[in-house]
Amino acid sequence: MPSDFTDREWPRRPVSIAASIKDAHGEQSSGTLIDISERGCRIRFLDADALKVGDIYHIRFAGLNVQAACVAWSRSKVAGMRFVSLIESSVIGELSTRWKRLSAMKNARSGKDHPGQPLW
Repeated sequence: MPSDFTDREWPRRPVSIAASIKDAHGEQSSGTLIDISERGCRIRFLDADALKVGDIYHIRFAGLNVQAACVAWSRSKVAGMRFVSLIESSVIGELSTRWKRLSAMKNARSGKDHPGQPLW
């Protein structure tokens, strides 16, 4: 896992979005997208062990069409994924903005800090 997530060509933005991945054999796992950039994302899995670096998966989450991604690194139930195709900056910006609004609304209602649960 990279030690410095801020020193990147494509900085990742924090999010909390329910996601699922599917491998070439149709096996599916679910989890939470915890950050995203135009080039990749980081996912915390609920039901998968460490993924094999180099394997290709299809990622599905709210706000974006299914994306093909390659496992860049994996530790326990968290993996860094590199999208096969670059995602438009405007799409990433909209996802991040929408997540921030939903998070602020949920926090205002509950009186708590970040809930740690996917908002979509």
